[in-house]
Amino acid sequence: MSTVMGDQDRHSIDALLQGAEPETSQVRRWVAAVVRQPGWRIADREAVVQGIMLRLIEICRAGRFRGASSFRTFALTIARNTCIDVHRRESLRGRTEIAEPVDRIASDLSNPEMSYLEEERVELLRYIVQKLSAECRRLWVWVYQERQSARAVGERLGISEGSVRGRVHRCLSRARRIAGEFIARPA
Repeated sequence: MSTVMGDQDRHSIDALLQGAEPETSQVRRWVAAVVRQPGWRIADREAVVQGIMLRLIEICRAGRFRGASSFRTFALTIARNTCIDVHRRESLRGRTEIAEPVDRIASDLSNPEMSYLEEERVELLRYIVQKLSAECRRLWVWVYQERQSARAVGERLGISEGSVRGRVHRCLSRARRIAGEFIARPA
């Protein structure tokens, strides 16, 4: 095997580091093909693709690609190993129980109106939680009940802080949409 990097590999790496569109898209397609293979237990495949792309860029910037194989083989190996790690984490996480984030909230029995409003609020929250996906319920437990930071949740899921914030935002948007459906339904 040659340890000298070929011209094509050097061109691919330089283009990736500069963000050149055709070459970056090609590397992304290589990575996405591995991530989208059936059999991986990966909830957010796009986040994994993004993470792998960032890792490849970091490796290339640090000059750690030595050229012992083609850059394509190297990228596919990084993608496969990352998918194995994510798959293992999510499989393990899928076997653990999570508590429902909505518990019965004590009402002020001395004020009947407040008690009624609290009952309506609890009913709305239960409806929303039932309609949300298991992933959203799990995120809510970690972020709102356990008060974990986006960084901690990201490390737990193997994704970036920004991805965690995006997921929480999408879950909140779904919850608002579900709440609107609940409120608009006939009595």
